[in-house]
Amino acid sequence: MGDEKNQDVTAKIHQEITVIDTMVDFDDPRRVDFDLLRKGLRHLIEERQPFNKPVYDRYFKIRTAKTISVQPADVIIVEGALSLCDPALQKMYDLAVWIDTDDDVRLSRRVLKNEQREESVRTPLADLLTIYEEFTKPSFERYIEPTKKFANTIIPNYGFSTEKLNVEQMAIMGVDLVVTHVVN
Repeated sequence: MGDEKNQDVTAKIHQEITVIDTMVDFDDPRRVDFDLLRKGLRHLIEERQPFNKPVYDRYFKIRTAKTISVQPADVIIVEGALSLCDPALQKMYDLAVWIDTDDDVRLSRRVLKNEQREESVRTPLADLLTIYEEFTKPSFERYIEPTKKFANTIIPNYGFSTEKLNVEQMAIMGVDLVVTHVVN
């Protein structure tokens, strides 16, 4: 009886999260705490002090009580699709890199990423496509694509295959670019 009740509660929570996903545009820059990001960067860069970065639960769409201590360093990498949407942040960056990717590739990656999640927390494909069409793609075009002009370097990444989906290799390329920039 208790196991059945837990399954009912889990199913209800999952249903509520799916409804939230289809109603709230999480790709809108107004959903990002840019004030906290700027404060964290100032701690790291200007004050050379550690910063406790909040941990975000992507499934429940909440900031958890957990934090990760980020230590000051000579090179700090801020990554994210919305990272150039804040003019004050743009001024804090020494180098801004844009990875230019085709719409189809972005959608394919989103679908594959969803499929890699535990089955109990996967977004149904129909909902995923609805979210992409109603929020993700329009927000990309409205908020993210226009910030491309603020990048110092644009790296094309148009091809797609599951064999080429190698995030570590992309990270190595990005680090090589940063090292070249810092050295020069």
